Amino acid sequence: MIQASRDHSFENRREYYGAVLLLAVAVMLFWWRIWIPSPADRMHFTDDILIKDYPTRVGLYRSVLAGHIPLWDPSQFGGWPGLANCEAGFFYPFNWLLLPFTGSPETAFWVVEWMVLLHLLLSGVGTYRLARYAGLSTRGAMLAAVAFTFCGFHCAHKKHTNMIFTRPGCPGWCWRRNDGSRKRTRSMYSG
Repeated sequence: MIQASRDHSFENRREYYGAVLLLAVAVMLFWWRIWIPSPADRMHFTDDILIKDYPTRVGLYRSVLAGHIPLWDPSQFGGWPGLANCEAGFFYPFNWLLLPFTGSPETAFWVVEWMVLLHLLLSGVGTYRLARYAGLSTRGAMLAAVAFTFCGFHCAHKKHTNMIFTRPGCPGWCWRRNDGSRKRTRSMYSG
C-alpha cells in the first residue's frame, strides 16, 4: 500500500512538472519577441512599462542604493509618492530582482519583461493546480491553465505590471476559499 501511494505521488509530480514545462514553453513561444537577440525587434512591452513602471522602480531602487529614502519622486507627473506609490510596488519582493541591475537600463528593462513572463507562467501553474484540485483531468486542467494564462485580459494588460503581478494570486485565493468552505462544511456536519 505504501509503495502504491509513492508511485501515485511520483506520477502526480511528474504530471505537475510536465504541465509546468509545457506552460513555460507555451509562454516562451507566445511571447517570442522578448528573447530574440535584436533589441529593436525585441521591444514588445511598451507604454506604461516603458514610460512609468520601469523608470519609477529603477529610480526608487537607485535612491535606496544611494542611501536615500525615496519618499517623493519629483521626476514623473509633476511629482508623486515614492515608497507609498502602489504603482511602483517598492515592497513587492519580485521587484527587488531589479536591485542589481539599476546601473544598466537595458538589463533592468529586460528583467522587467521577464518578470511579466514569470508572472504569466505562475498564473497558469496556479490555475492548473486549482483545476486539478477541483477534479479536472490533466487535459482539462491544462486547457484551463492555457485559457487563463493567455486570456484577453492578460494579453491586453501585459503593459500594466501591477495587474499582471497580482494575477498569480487569483487561483490561490480561489483554492483557499474553496478549501476553507469545505473544512467549515465538514466540521459543521461532523459532530
